[in-house]
Amino acid sequence: MQSQSFETIKVSDIVRHAEIGRSTFYRNFDEIEDVLRLRCDEVFDALLTYIVAYQTASAAPSTGALLTPVLRYFYLHSDIIELLLQANRMDIFHEAFRNRSQAIQAQFAKQLQIPPTHVAYLAEVRISVLIAIVTQWVKTGKREAPDALAETLRGLLNSTQTVGQLV
Repeated sequence: MQSQSFETIKVSDIVRHAEIGRSTFYRNFDEIEDVLRLRCDEVFDALLTYIVAYQTASAAPSTGALLTPVLRYFYLHSDIIELLLQANRMDIFHEAFRNRSQAIQAQFAKQLQIPPTHVAYLAEVRISVLIAIVTQWVKTGKREAPDALAETLRGLLNSTQTVGQLV
């Protein structure tokens, strides 16, 4: 995708570049978008590992302070976002983020002492906000340093007293 647009990529291009046969491709994928889904899954597995290491090293609370490690991670690994933006398929990114968050929603329900159904709503809001921030940041060339942007945005969000003022 770095040398041509997503719309013009064919399975034959992928198998030639990967030096595999068409049957191998179709044994693993139903369509080209599945390659993007797999890459997103790999990115989010690595992101979750990074977040856990970040929280352990900084003693950050597990229910908060996600913005800084997410921005730090994507400062170095924004290629998947750039590819998905080019392909107009950020829905794949959102889906991968949502799927990875489901594993920890029960933990948040217990920590926050709220019903799991309500945690799903909170998770969706949080995921959507994080994706919007990271997407805008990548679109604008990641001009701000991750920590500085996280601090600025945290200050802006903290000054907004309720979610109702945001929507």
